[in-house]
Amino acid sequence: MNCVIIEDEINSRLLLQEILSVYFPDVKLLGVGSSVEEGIALIRRLSPDVILMDIEILGGSGFDVLDGIENNKGRVIFITGYEHFALKAIKYAALDYLLKPVSIPELKAAFAKVSLDNHSDNRIQFLRDNLHSGIPPEQIMVSHNKGYTLIPLKNICYLEANGPYVYINLDDGRKILAGHSLGYYEEILDKNAFFRVHKSFIISMSKVVRIITNPSPKVLLIRDISIDLAFRRKESFIEHFKKLNPN
Repeated sequence: MNCVIIEDEINSRLLLQEILSVYFPDVKLLGVGSSVEEGIALIRRLSPDVILMDIEILGGSGFDVLDGIENNKGRVIFITGYEHFALKAIKYAALDYLLKPVSIPELKAAFAKVSLDNHSDNRIQFLRDNLHSGIPPEQIMVSHNKGYTLIPLKNICYLEANGPYVYINLDDGRKILAGHSLGYYEEILDKNAFFRVHKSFIISMSKVVRIITNPSPKVLLIRDISIDLAFRRKESFIEHFKKLNPN
């Protein structure tokens, strides 16, 4: 496997180079760049397997680089020094990112994932479309054991924790075992449209039919689905439901 680094912070760039040389003997570093222009030229010329790229670089952003390399097959691992506004879009596209300072275990895990990833082209296009549209995404890219599936948010009924993974239950009765935790989806899903009603459940507010408060709190969804409502979340959930349904 080979890679390029596109990073304008010299200390971060040198650290990445050192980590690769010491801990990743099977990864060949083909070159480094610090700007949008250099990044596009580097990737077009070298066609790397993996692109380690900061979100904010000289002359623009890593997304501007993606716009300039539409047909490139390199897998992208984004790097950023803070919780960048675009991280939610990156997560919606099920793409990899690392927060600075980059740790060796996290980088190893990211390389392991991209080495098995044959579906990144569609996800990068999905990311670019979301960033350029300027409106909240209507779909989410979900990773699972067979690859990736693009799911319209309007089709999600509820999410159920299953150990470190999540079952995404759709309104047609299908369910998908997704490769992230319930907390991960709680973080990225729209807080108005989805609500964590229990430690094991997140529900779509558009699928709520009725709220039962006694003897034990529950939320009834479409298709007569009954979901437990935690006592400590009951008041905030009812308040949120009334806000969305004032009449």
